[in-house]
Amino acid sequence: MRTPLALLAFGLATLFFTSVLHAQDGVESDMITDPRPQAAAPRQPLPSERLNLAGTAEALRFEVPGISLDRLYAEDALDARGPERIGVERPLNLSARELSDCWFETKEGELFACTFDAPEAIGLRLRFEELDLPPGAELWIYAAHANGRVQGPITGRGPSGNGTLWSADIHGPATHIECFVPAGLPRPRFTIPAAQYLYKEPYEPTELDQFLGAGACHNDVMCYSTWHPLHNATVRLTFVDGGTYLCSGTLVSTTSNDQTPYILTANHCVATDAVAATVSARFFYQTTACNGANASFVEVDHGDVVATNSAVDITLMILDGALPTGVTWAGWSTASNSTGTAVRAIHHPAGARKKYSEGSLITHTFGDPTRYYGINWTSGTIEGGTSGSAVWRNSNQLVIGVASHTEVPGDCTNPNGPSGYGKFPWFYSNVSGVSTLFAGGSDDAAEPNDSCAAAVTLAAGTYTNRIVKRSDEDWYTLAIAPCKRLELTLTTTQTFGDVDIELTNACGGTLLASDTSANGTKTLTWVNPTGASVSAKLRVFMGVNDADTRAVYDLSYALPEDALCGCPTPSNFCIGAPNSDGNSGTMAWSGSPRVALNSFVLRSSFLPANKTCLYFYGPNQVAPVTFGNGYRCIGGPIYRLPTTSSDFFGDAFFNLNLNTLPPGGGISAGSVMKFQCWYRDPAAGGAAYNSTDGLSVTFCP
Repeated sequence: MRTPLALLAFGLATLFFTSVLHAQDGVESDMITDPRPQAAAPRQPLPSERLNLAGTAEALRFEVPGISLDRLYAEDALDARGPERIGVERPLNLSARELSDCWFETKEGELFACTFDAPEAIGLRLRFEELDLPPGAELWIYAAHANGRVQGPITGRGPSGNGTLWSADIHGPATHIECFVPAGLPRPRFTIPAAQYLYKEPYEPTELDQFLGAGACHNDVMCYSTWHPLHNATVRLTFVDGGTYLCSGTLVSTTSNDQTPYILTANHCVATDAVAATVSARFFYQTTACNGANASFVEVDHGDVVATNSAVDITLMILDGALPTGVTWAGWSTASNSTGTAVRAIHHPAGARKKYSEGSLITHTFGDPTRYYGINWTSGTIEGGTSGSAVWRNSNQLVIGVASHTEVPGDCTNPNGPSGYGKFPWFYSNVSGVSTLFAGGSDDAAEPNDSCAAAVTLAAGTYTNRIVKRSDEDWYTLAIAPCKRLELTLTTTQTFGDVDIELTNACGGTLLASDTSANGTKTLTWVNPTGASVSAKLRVFMGVNDADTRAVYDLSYALPEDALCGCPTPSNFCIGAPNSDGNSGTMAWSGSPRVALNSFVLRSSFLPANKTCLYFYGPNQVAPVTFGNGYRCIGGPIYRLPTTSSDFFGDAFFNLNLNTLPPGGGISAGSVMKFQCWYRDPAAGGAAYNSTDGLSVTFCP
């Protein structure tokens, strides 16, 4: 009898570039250690910390319904065929209205803060639906205890872009939630319909193996130095598929050395994007030395399935979350392997810290030998939680298979029981698109545009799902005509990697604008003040604030006419005397002083409501001269424009059509004109009229 394994693999920190070796009957990819500098990004402050409202989440609490642990353990004992279950779903059914008491008003905006309690749980995951945060809003989920897991900021419709989110695996019986919305933005109306109640996760290192049941026959991987730093490619996976389950996976390389965060795991663990979106990959889940103390670990959330096949029980997944530095990408081989070949496995049996097993290939006795290797173990073994981990050929330390199933019982009571591993060479050669994915990693249709010389021309518009890598920058050419204003926005999910942008006037030319801020939305604005079109070069690259290897982004830009384009900004002069409302009328403007656009608009504010207004102008400014109840600051010659009226709010405007100006009052490029508004004000008495201050305007081509 055979059963799928459910393994968690966890990997320590070293990454490697890959080189391609063409074996006689296959393709091989070598391991190379991580070239990125060791770095740990500081945690951003929570909204409550920024607002000096720490502890607010404690004010309102919801309790997650409990469940009999004896019942759960009994169910697990009866079902040894699937991945290792560690959590079950519990209903909450909290609508936006029921969550409304969690909102607090502050002068900066609104803060959602509350706590979810599950007193006997080891951890919690919360399900959000209808998540649709306005720009600038952010969601955070974090452990109630100090130094616990923090997830955020989550923005928009969440990392999957569909408004649905399972939160990260948060250790402890209480989980805090915060959501901050800046002032003036609508309050989101998300719901929390359910929680994952985690009852069997090895959070406490001292309970680790005994708690999960990983037997004494297992070998600590840290005792086998010849497999360091390759052991850092193994990761432990948790995911939600009805309940919460454990499996293992392996970070694997491409032949182009592009550091794509591919995870190789089992199809019976992760087979769909819906499940991959719930994945949490735990790196460096191991000891610090042979049978030593427990090492610290790092978790990366959210993935996407890029290839899968149930016939060989293998899935290739890509991690979206930013990889920690120091990881390792394992090499692999598509060469054939004969019976008796020595193999090694690195895995997380029952979710325990990383273990090591030795064995050799045998004829697969209880499955399809064309798709599966059979393995007998001679040291260590595998069991539930191992599913999805890799097996390596001992001679060259290259991945050749993925853990699928084993003879029952698959644990230390039957350490030599044969196991079945899906053949990586079959997966590579027979599943559509896999060989292409491993050749260059996933990328977008704009490739190759990884240098300024290879920049791809983009017209104004919106471009989605673009991919940039640390080893493969993106370059674009943007044609910007004279007096056009570039308005460019690039968005990415910040927790998936920081992307920066730079604009130059040519390859190796002058920097025109840049945005290297540490946030998920980058913007550029630049006006072409020259008389000729500029073929500007846009560089998109992994940010200076981030050590990740890959990110997905959306880019959009527009090229509206610039109102000034080198023209001086119109300026006010003179003074406006108080009117019957107690205000002084003021001049303003909109449109453009560029003659070619003919779009200049004269505006006035703080006038008496619904009163006649007449704009007049001339080229000469003079010292204030009494003019009715106010002042005139324009000297002759003076030209009058047709009358208009102030509205209910005391505002007036006049579209200055340069083609219908008074005789002698023509305006052309280079003209400098002074404008004022004369307006009636009978309620003020005296002369019953007044005037605004003045506006000086230089008109340009």
